[in-house]
Amino acid sequence: MCFFKNLRCEWRTFVSSPVKFFIPAVITVAVGWLVWLSSDGITVVWKASFHPAGTLPLWLMFSLWIAVYFMYGLLVSIGKLCSLGTELCGKSVVAYVASLFWCPTVLLAGVGICGLCAIITSLAYTLYILKFYARISVIGTVCSLFIVIFEVYLLFFTVGFTILN
Repeated sequence: MCFFKNLRCEWRTFVSSPVKFFIPAVITVAVGWLVWLSSDGITVVWKASFHPAGTLPLWLMFSLWIAVYFMYGLLVSIGKLCSLGTELCGKSVVAYVASLFWCPTVLLAGVGICGLCAIITSLAYTLYILKFYARISVIGTVCSLFIVIFEVYLLFFTVGFTILN
């Protein structure tokens, strides 16, 4: 019953102010896209490097990054609109920024240890956020779970990529 109550509350919040709901999501996607564009040469490094088994194609990785950045924006929006305080919004932003550093450090600089630290930091903060959103927000829980699954994949990819290259 609480699930439907939370979902109804989130839907009313979304309908009453969709612009406030999506502005952080659009900003996080735009910044993520700019980081990707500024990391010129990723495709060259991608083609010239060895990849662990089960590696996704680069275009799919890019699409998933954009989806994850959008979900980080939704987490910030939910935290702000549901009056959860600056703690969860701040932790969402820290996780997002740590996630942004993964791509340039691993794929361009070849510094796997820094990329590993960035993804572990992002994963830890996202798991912390998930603990709170699991009780109060359906959308926040779904977004956090998707981000955690993707970041666990990136964690294994980073270890494999670093060892192979």
